Amino acid sequence: MFSFSIKQFIRQPGKALLFFLLMAASTALVVTGAVLTAENSERIKIVEDTYSTVGYIEQTPLNTESVPIANPCTGSDWLTSTDYGDYIFPEDLDFPGAGYIMKPEQRPYCIIKNQELITTLHHDGFHFLEFTPLEPVGDDGGAVEVEITRVLLSEDSSHGNGDVTIKNAALHEGDNITVCQCFGTTRYPMEVGERYLAELYPYTYCEVHEADEYVIYHRPCSLQSDREGNYIDKGAFPDDIDWGYKSPGYAQVAHVTGDDFYEKGNIGYNYILWAEHLHLRDHLFGVVPTNSLELLPSWHENEHRLIDGREITPEEFESGAPVCMVHKELSNFNKLSVGDKVSMEFLCSAYRDFNVLGGDLPYSTSILNADGEYYEPFFRQEYEIVGTFSGGRHSEIEIGENNMIIPAKSVAASDEDHIAGAEPMTKYTASFQIPNGSIQKFDQALHKHVPEAERLSITYDDRGYSEIRKSLDNSRAMALLLLLAGVMAALSIIALLLYFFVAKEKKRTAVERSLGMTKAQCRVSLLSALMILTVLSASAGSAGGMLALGRVQEPKAAAKTAEERDSMYDYDTRYSTWAAGRELAEKAEIEVETPIYLSCAVPLSISLIVLIPALLLMAAGFRTDPIYLLSTREKE
Repeated sequence: MFSFSIKQFIRQPGKALLFFLLMAASTALVVTGAVLTAENSERIKIVEDTYSTVGYIEQTPLNTESVPIANPCTGSDWLTSTDYGDYIFPEDLDFPGAGYIMKPEQRPYCIIKNQELITTLHHDGFHFLEFTPLEPVGDDGGAVEVEITRVLLSEDSSHGNGDVTIKNAALHEGDNITVCQCFGTTRYPMEVGERYLAELYPYTYCEVHEADEYVIYHRPCSLQSDREGNYIDKGAFPDDIDWGYKSPGYAQVAHVTGDDFYEKGNIGYNYILWAEHLHLRDHLFGVVPTNSLELLPSWHENEHRLIDGREITPEEFESGAPVCMVHKELSNFNKLSVGDKVSMEFLCSAYRDFNVLGGDLPYSTSILNADGEYYEPFFRQEYEIVGTFSGGRHSEIEIGENNMIIPAKSVAASDEDHIAGAEPMTKYTASFQIPNGSIQKFDQALHKHVPEAERLSITYDDRGYSEIRKSLDNSRAMALLLLLAGVMAALSIIALLLYFFVAKEKKRTAVERSLGMTKAQCRVSLLSALMILTVLSASAGSAGGMLALGRVQEPKAAAKTAEERDSMYDYDTRYSTWAAGRELAEKAEIEVETPIYLSCAVPLSISLIVLIPALLLMAAGFRTDPIYLLSTREKE
């Protein structure tokens, strides 16, 4: 029966060849469209899983004023005051239907102490000295030669500074040095015979005054405040002049008066603690509590990357597990490894933006409270290191090499009475995450439901997701059109195939039945060659489709690598944020595994689509008496 079926097809070679070619072509279209559709669907899934959309929040000032301040060395400085009005907080941005993946958070820098660890920063080189000027100093605070009358702290510096031209050796009582008030924005007149106290730092040779100058540095202060930024004053830091903006960055001299100047309650006592604070800084670190790594600009923008271990998991963030991630520089410096435990004493929280310092904040904050004493820890916890990270070499970044990352919910105590300064939200301290592709809809809803949003500048960053998703959606639409065209063509060809090789062969089947063949034998006689033709043509079409796909994808596989693209520039772009964004935007063709199974599934499906209707047609024909079929005249 099988050989007879083959002979019948050989008698009409033109028709058989035509259907072979048409079926192969339609199968190739179906395979190509199906593979491209599956690949693009997988790429979209990868993009959805790996990309995230983050909004960075910044409260804009209502008013900013700058006042020129004369500088004895550079000519002038500017004292800038900024009015933000009432602070806006993350909880103010929550509204019905917001659809946050991660709600807005404002991250503080928790200052922790650990006597067993040492910071990678070098804090030596500062001198805490009492001195008397040899000449009077006017309101301009110009350079003056002074005689040291008392040393609170002065040591040889073991580390150099590229900006410093003065040999930084320890100073002693009776030494003469040149002091200038060119640092900061305050100037203090001084009289001959009076004693003054200041923190000094050897700076450089001043061409204006033709002398090696020691500049007056930070003045002791407490930055303790409430969350609204209102400083708390308990009288522990008496000021003999109004020194304006309350920040340790604004230098000022202290006038030594009275026998009790160095006793508690006077500014001299604050200087003693401030000098001790210099050595304590070696054991102070900034810890960044967050609810997700994606909310951190440095992590979201690929400035930081995992080196050892693993990331903190979403489950650990949610449960507040006592785990942490440590910068690689800090872990190497202290010989820490993944799995080690780190004890943390939380002294205070600074709701301030330290990005210009790379997250390293000892120079720009104070661990003295409003009572003039060191903060007592408000929380203690031992954390397990689960991973180390590296990167973020430039200055504008919120996590530096002496920082650690912890789950925000792991801090189980309130920092209400331990806030070392609070400022409005900025990109580096406040952010949220929303679903991909929802920026426009979310922003409209935010401004509709939250009036305070008018005072905010929100920057949305999806790392190029919108462009990539648009490209992938276009590719998937084209693949679906190709698939649909292939399916329609295949179904049309199958219908014609069944008509010419099954429906029109009823009389042949009647003859075979009249000659005594069983229904099963008739099926073999009629369908065996047909199915061979179908299987061979569908297989050939599938192979051709896969071959065509391989040829199309070869140029993409041979495209330039990131290193080759970077070679077009005269500098290394590996650590450039814009270069990373460019690479993401160009990577719309995300590599995925080709679904080889479709090359088998499509021919099999087509073969079944031919076989099942053919069997049904024959079954219908079997219900008609062969004599009737033989007596009918076949229509041409």
